[in-house]
Order: sequence, then C-alpha cells, then structure tokens
Amino acid sequence: VSSIGSMGIGFLVGLYTLVTKNPEGRFVLIGANSRVCDVLLLMRLDTVIPQAADVSSGLAVVRG
Repeated sequence: VSSIGSMGIGFLVGLYTLVTKNPEGRFVLIGANSRVCDVLLLMRLDTVIPQAADVSSGLAVVRG
C-alpha cells in the first residue's frame, strides 16, 4: 500500500492481536514503505509490531 489510514491501522492491530494471541503466533510486517513506517512511528506501533524489509529478513525475525 502507498499509505495507511485509521481503518488500515485498526485492521493491522486487529490482525496482529489475533495472530499473537496464539502462543506460537508470529507476526512481521514486511516491505512497508516510508509513509506507512512514518505512521507506525507516529503511533508508536513500530515498538510493538516487528518490521522487515523483505521476506527473507521477515522469516529470520519470525524464526529468531
């Protein structure tokens, strides 16, 4: 996506919460552009939702 609004943030947080409720659930946001990263930073979600630049590094985060 090129940007994200309040509904997108709500969806993302809901999805993150749903996945991580499971003890084995892992969630990584992969390939977010600078606008999306700025919104996550502004809302301090960058400290909660892990991010990775690409699938390979995302898998490394999940496995790590």
